[in-house]
Amino acid sequence: MKSPITGSWVSNAFIFGMGVFSGVVGYWLYDGAGIWGIGDDIDSSGFRAGDLNTVRQAGELAPTVSSSQGRSTADGFSQSTLKSRFRAALVEGDAAVRSDLLRQAGADGARNDIRSALEAGIEIKRLQDRLDYHRGLFAVWSEIDPEGALAHAKRSFNPGLMQSEVIGLVVNKWAATDPQDARVWTEQNLSGPLREQALTDLMVGWTRRSPDLASNWVTQSGSGSQPLLSAVGTTWAEQDPEAAAVWALGLPYASSRKTATVAVAVEWSRQDPESAADFFVEEVAGPEGMDIATVIADVWGTSDPASTATWVESLPEGAVKDQAAGVLATVWATRDVDAASLWSATIENDSMRQQVIAHLGTTWGALEPDRAIEWLASLPFQEAEKGLKGAFNSWGVVDRPGMMDWVESAEASTIVDQARRSLADVVSQDDILSAIDLSMGISDETTRVDAVARYFRHWRKVDDASAQEWLNEVWSETPVGLQDRLEREQKAIVVPRN
Repeated sequence: MKSPITGSWVSNAFIFGMGVFSGVVGYWLYDGAGIWGIGDDIDSSGFRAGDLNTVRQAGELAPTVSSSQGRSTADGFSQSTLKSRFRAALVEGDAAVRSDLLRQAGADGARNDIRSALEAGIEIKRLQDRLDYHRGLFAVWSEIDPEGALAHAKRSFNPGLMQSEVIGLVVNKWAATDPQDARVWTEQNLSGPLREQALTDLMVGWTRRSPDLASNWVTQSGSGSQPLLSAVGTTWAEQDPEAAAVWALGLPYASSRKTATVAVAVEWSRQDPESAADFFVEEVAGPEGMDIATVIADVWGTSDPASTATWVESLPEGAVKDQAAGVLATVWATRDVDAASLWSATIENDSMRQQVIAHLGTTWGALEPDRAIEWLASLPFQEAEKGLKGAFNSWGVVDRPGMMDWVESAEASTIVDQARRSLADVVSQDDILSAIDLSMGISDETTRVDAVARYFRHWRKVDDASAQEWLNEVWSETPVGLQDRLEREQKAIVVPRN
């Protein structure tokens, strides 16, 4: 039997969800044309190489930086110098060092001659390298002429990661010196998701400069934007978490208050989780305490799970405490599952203990299913039932063949019945017949009949003809009890899936 390797990308993806990586996907994109190349085609990063000439002719590009703006010819800086830096950077094996070298090249190029720096940047074909280079270039340009930098980014880059990155960088830096002008430009010149992202970056810069003014603007505008509220709350909490928390808790609308408070709690917990827990003690005990408690447990649990466990156990009995304990169990299991399982044995409250076991089983089942099942099987079934379900669900997702081998070779039992049900749920997404076959092996008759009937019902909705064909083939060998149930399913109205 194959067990997934602890910490593998598959198991981690299953545990923690899929969706958070959209901002870094660009790092792995690569233009098949290679690293170097010049042309007028639209580049994969969004820069239209032909636009630079158009901009030059129309006079829309900011003038070549004069000596008073930082241009220097004494050091012999030129495009050839830039290219030699590119080449040195691109053969650097350390990704962090390469990134720093490219940013520095872009910054130095902009200080000497923005136009030449832009022309040189066209030649970089790998998206991440180009991003690093332009971050350095636009960071300098934003200090010289933020409006010119923004106009060029809006006009000369296709919508996408590159455009969003450089616009966000410029408005962020502009907001640190002139937030009102930065906000007016953003609101007048951008729209849709690009505008929302730029305003978020702007609020980060503004909050770093003046958290009182930035937070007042968000409050007075009545904005319910979660990104804006989170940006202010997080950035302010980096400087003064208590002041940020007071502001967040004072917001007039419940949804805004929740968004901002959670953002503050996350950042405060990264700095000093114990202080954060002490400050939010009343909120955690209140009707809206679930989110605050879980983020504190999540963040604190990554650095000091034992202390977090002591805090969780001090919370009032109820759903908030149980959920925080479950979150801690998940985090702790990825660091030291043996210690986490020992902690579960010390928990006296039945509800909390079952929640912890369920989360441990789900996490451990994706990492080391053999050990997870062995541990869960040693517990009273009532305590372990949810954990077993979670473990088998995880195992079925990350290693279906290995779990199938285990199920087929194991002796019938209540635990194996649960394994069959979980695996059947997984395979039913693309193979209903296999799900039914797995269900037919369940030892408990009631559970077996319910499972087969459920998959048959689903099959009829997606492909009634195939479901009927299967039923005709197996009918003579089908036990009476299951026949009765399937006959009832036959009489049910089928609504085909579109």
